Amino acid sequence: VVQEPPQSEPEKWTARFEHNLRLIDPVAKPYIRSLCFAFTLQALVAPGISRAYSQSAVFGSFETFFATYNLAFQAGNLVSRSTILLIRFRHLARLTSLLAVLVAAILFNGVATVFSSPYLLLPALFLTGLLGGAVYANVFASALEQMATDKPADAEFGLGIISTGETAGTLCGSLLAALVEQSLCSVDAGTGTRWCYTRA
Repeated sequence: VVQEPPQSEPEKWTARFEHNLRLIDPVAKPYIRSLCFAFTLQALVAPGISRAYSQSAVFGSFETFFATYNLAFQAGNLVSRSTILLIRFRHLARLTSLLAVLVAAILFNGVATVFSSPYLLLPALFLTGLLGGAVYANVFASALEQMATDKPADAEFGLGIISTGETAGTLCGSLLAALVEQSLCSVDAGTGTRWCYTRA
């Protein structure tokens, strides 16, 4: 009679919990920071302070402007995420730095209204989506490579933890954008040149 091999004792949840905590620091934390920062910047732009931008005669309503605004951003995001197999960026800090500079320029334009032409704003939004998507794709590609080599058994947990950076960044960026947009709209209430003062 062939006897079944003895079953291994199930791992205690406390031991597993401690193991997962130890995994966060060396594997996931650098990627969480990069992802959180990138998505905070993205949320500041799209949807961001879209209502605080100056009105343009090119768009008949805010809904048309908003749809085009987000289309430009998401198109850039789609291009960079779908070309990860063709182009890899190993230096995440450089990508996030470029993204930060571009977002700062877009926000400054929203505050000072240096230019209101959509033909300048929309390409800037496309580039923002391009850089944001590149950070996202390269964070997960780099993390997967590292965990597949170092700790393949923990790859699923590691990727799940890293993805929390996206949620945290979107939440932080959205809250900041709401505050900035409200401030810009209230400051410019006398002129009514921003999309804040249009009705659907």
